[in-house]
Amino acid sequence: MAEGHSIDHELAVKAVASSVHDAIATRHGLRGGNTSQVTGDGKVGSEWTLSYEGAPDFSWRVDRSDASGVLWTCTQGPGDSVGHHGGIRI
Repeated sequence: MAEGHSIDHELAVKAVASSVHDAIATRHGLRGGNTSQVTGDGKVGSEWTLSYEGAPDFSWRVDRSDASGVLWTCTQGPGDSVGHHGGIRI
């Protein structure tokens, strides 16, 4: 992972905060908006594994999941994806 590089995206959505959280913090939400092949339970300290037909799997450790947001760290994936962070602020 390249040190010192960061990118943030901000998207404004009209939705109930709990719905936004559920879209990225639950198996049902991830299956609905990302890939249907999702394993994990979303508990802090556990991992999500997202599988894509014909492409490498990605695994993400859940570092934070609460009403204020979600933070993940990539633990498995192609290239230099391991160690990168992703998440949302609500």
